[in-house]
Amino acid sequence: MKSKLMVMALMSTIASAQAATVISGQVVESFYISSEVKQVCRVVQVPVQVQVPQQYQQPAQQAERSVIGPIVGGLAGALVGSRFGGGNGRTAATVIGAVGGTIAGDAIGNSGSAQPQYQQQAPQYQTQYQNQQVCEQVQVPQHYRTVVNIGYGRDENIVSVDTPVQYARGSRIQIRVDAN
Repeated sequence: MKSKLMVMALMSTIASAQAATVISGQVVESFYISSEVKQVCRVVQVPVQVQVPQQYQQPAQQAERSVIGPIVGGLAGALVGSRFGGGNGRTAATVIGAVGGTIAGDAIGNSGSAQPQYQQQAPQYQTQYQNQQVCEQVQVPQHYRTVVNIGYGRDENIVSVDTPVQYARGSRIQIRVDAN
């Protein structure tokens, strides 16, 4: 009861002075009582997989050249050439047939291995980071209700005031009280 009388006396002193008074006290609790929704944006780095362009292709192992094609072609050409002409003409036709058959047999027997074969490489990927703006709706407190103990010992007096910021429990603050 004595503390209530003290607060009433303090308030009447303030009212009679018609001026602002500052009271010091310790914060008991501070919590928000009103808020508004605002859009808050921030930039984050997002990993992105990017395909790396292929610089070159490695040739596949080339097949070994066949010797069977030229041998068979040469024999066949010599056999066909020996059927033409007589004497030295027959010998010349046999040699020409053997050379032609060897060339034809090589071309036919190694037709698939004359050009290099290439292997196709699997695509390669690399991780890169890109900046991306992320926005979200957030409730932002505007007014706080702060409960303050302005007394000491047995004369504790608890006052509840609205403040624009949140105070930590146990911190000391000053409250301006207007008489108006």
